[in-house]
Amino acid sequence: MKEGRVHKEPPKNMRLFIKYLNKGDKVLDAGCGFGRDSFFLAKHGFEVWGVDISSKAIKRAKRNFKARNLHFSVGDIQNLDFKDNFFDAVYSGGVLHMLPLEKPASEIYRVLKDGGIAFLHFLLNKKYISGETTSFHKKEDIIKVYRKKFKILKQIQFHQEDLEAEKPHTHDVLILILKKNTNTFFRNKIHFERNRKLEELILKCFGERNIQVYEGKFPWVRKTLFGYKIFINGRWRRAGTAVRGGFFSRNRIFLHTKLPLEEKIGIIAHELVHIMEGHKKGNEVWIERPTTVKAIKLIKKHKECLKEEKINYKKCIKYLKRRLRLYSKKHFQ
Repeated sequence: MKEGRVHKEPPKNMRLFIKYLNKGDKVLDAGCGFGRDSFFLAKHGFEVWGVDISSKAIKRAKRNFKARNLHFSVGDIQNLDFKDNFFDAVYSGGVLHMLPLEKPASEIYRVLKDGGIAFLHFLLNKKYISGETTSFHKKEDIIKVYRKKFKILKQIQFHQEDLEAEKPHTHDVLILILKKNTNTFFRNKIHFERNRKLEELILKCFGERNIQVYEGKFPWVRKTLFGYKIFINGRWRRAGTAVRGGFFSRNRIFLHTKLPLEEKIGIIAHELVHIMEGHKKGNEVWIERPTTVKAIKLIKKHKECLKEEKINYKKCIKYLKRRLRLYSKKHFQ
């Protein structure tokens, strides 16, 4: 890094970034330069690690900024020397546009904790007063790479002037505010959000470990004024919420987001039976009917725990009995 101008005040986007943080969070400033932004974060009570590939920049940062909760080291954003899931948040300002897209994205994802925030500042181009233009990564390419690994909370694009620079120029800026995407799952182009509270309930009441629960909106289920419709055999037919309010795949249970809690618990019990029985799929009537009966017994067996969690187990059973009746309807033949 060249010895250039050092801005005394942090950029405005730093104040936006800290709104996403909690006091005491571990924060990585990836490409920290002379340490100005790292020091700003440390002053606000965060545990901060500033990393830059330039040893001169790090030496100057250590000389200018000192605090117990501030740590500087030489490092490469494309090969970070930190354990997996170490940071609550990652900030990178005006650096990533100079690097390939894939490797830094993978490293930021790796070192972030589940649900961690990444606040990334990209320059899209530089337009010099002399008429020369330098282009970096396209906005579409940046979003395509980061969307694979993160949930995009917000994207901001604006035009900025830097007329006091050694070579005066203007540039377009893209800011991405991201959330680590281990809580999400994509299946058949549907976005599912992980529900850890339901996973804890499964462990507590049903004693099943390693079950993941995801919620999303299924395009094959529609809610109408007269109930629910389901897309079966090429057309929409009347059905109950039970029909496709949920399904399973290996150790994952998928639920429709808008279902009432008791119906979700009923579906979970039903899909748990499928998983425990070792079924590979559960859409045949001859499997579904006995599975539903076993799910009702499972709810009754653990009704005391469900009551402790303030869940109306009778509504869960009522839902499952309604599901049982549906399996005799024509649209399952």
